[in-house]
Amino acid sequence: HHAKIQLRWLTPYVWGSYILVYGGLGAYITWRWCKLRRTEDRVRALQARLRQLAAAEESQAASTPPTPSPPLPPPPTGPGKPASAP
Repeated sequence: HHAKIQLRWLTPYVWGSYILVYGGLGAYITWRWCKLRRTEDRVRALQARLRQLAAAEESQAASTPPTPSPPLPPPPTGPGKPASAP
């Protein structure tokens, strides 16, 4: 019985199936990891660019004096909203 089990483990089909399954799993995990790293790098680049734009806008806003906002239009002078009857 023990020899039969040992013989079964030595067949190339068993080793081939393990190599196929775990090799495929390893390749998939590696591919996802690389994709995640590329996404993280792209996000970091976008964050740096956004930080740079925000700093440029902030320095530009600090260098120019604030302009007064335009005056608000006067409220309309017409008949008011009618009160609802009880």
